[in-house]
Amino acid sequence: EEQSYDFRYLLLGEPGTGKSSLLQDFSTTDLGSKCKTMEMLGVETRLNVYDTAGSEHSCLAEASQRVRPDGYLCCFDLTNRESFQRVK
Repeated sequence: EEQSYDFRYLLLGEPGTGKSSLLQDFSTTDLGSKCKTMEMLGVETRLNVYDTAGSEHSCLAEASQRVRPDGYLCCFDLTNRESFQRVK
């Protein structure tokens, strides 16, 4: 049996921090997530990324329960210190 991995991440960050740019090479799935399959160290790996669309503060707990992510990707603007501080 061939080994593969499937990871789920929630994408967090304010509008204008590059979340859409980060996902432009990903495919849209029927569940509304963005997906990319790649080979890493000889193992097929599928990344599913769910964008909270800038509403992290109001729906983060709900999205986490629904998606059950393996991790979080936090985007911020390197030229805007406040966007980094708000990610905390």
